[in-house]
Amino acid sequence: MLLKLLSVFSAAISYALHRNVFKAAITFVITSIVFSPLIIHLIPRKACSKLMGRIMKIKFGPLTPSAIRLYMKATKVNPETVSAPITNYKSIQQFFNRDIDLEKRGLVKLNNKFQISSPLKNAIYVPADSKLAHQGYFTPNENHTAKVKGIDFTAEKLLQLDTKPNYKMHFSVFYLSPADYHTYHVPFDFKLEHMNYVPGDLWPVNTKFMGRINGLLAVNERVVLSGKWGTRRAFIVPVGALNVGSIHLFGFQINPGQKFNTPNEYVAGQPLGNFSFGSTVVLCFEVEENEVVTMVGDKVQVGAIVGMIK
Repeated sequence: MLLKLLSVFSAAISYALHRNVFKAAITFVITSIVFSPLIIHLIPRKACSKLMGRIMKIKFGPLTPSAIRLYMKATKVNPETVSAPITNYKSIQQFFNRDIDLEKRGLVKLNNKFQISSPLKNAIYVPADSKLAHQGYFTPNENHTAKVKGIDFTAEKLLQLDTKPNYKMHFSVFYLSPADYHTYHVPFDFKLEHMNYVPGDLWPVNTKFMGRINGLLAVNERVVLSGKWGTRRAFIVPVGALNVGSIHLFGFQINPGQKFNTPNEYVAGQPLGNFSFGSTVVLCFEVEENEVVTMVGDKVQVGAIVGMIK
């Protein structure tokens, strides 16, 4: 999807500049080659991400609606996630960071915050419009090591913990495609106690790369949000990817190792932040030895229950 999107963007810009179908087609072919998986291993990925960010912010004037329609077609955007007229957006980036009608997802606005009405105690709500790509457990017996697409990664490295936890944790990985609504929400009532920005690489996080890069989720740039879900220790981890140099947390500047004297309390379903492009959210939370987490679904949407602790 990323390759296709980059190729379409390049071709569209070429056509806008030259009004020449042949040049646009050549641009599409060249970009497809340049951004192949082999080449992505070699290119400066952070510089590429910055370049893509600039392209996304280009204002094409009267051509902007056409560029957005091209984007929608290339990425297969669901029209139901577009709540405003296309002409309202001045760039593809503005369209990408569009709001949706959260009331249609069953959220209610209380105290000026969108949230789940009467959330179930042991329910995990969808953190973002995404694909539930992976799930499993970190356990002391297995040295808190888990496999994603056959590649090992540890809880300590992913979450930047000083010591190995002595408790069992469930983890789940939600992949956001370029077509998705890109605000991520709190999946349960959450007291945010600590925020840690972890600099890293910007590998693509799609399934094609997940099985190729050793410990990809624990290698990429990310923000580890740690705190409590009731009495459980819990972590929400927005992970950056190629063309996702920016992870935003509403109401805060993201700083390395920032601690809060008073926990910031969020309610289930409340918007937490957003991405500047498609990426991933990882959830980790403490479970008792006799508890089982049941998660179902493939393509999931904000407002729905994705799992239960039993």
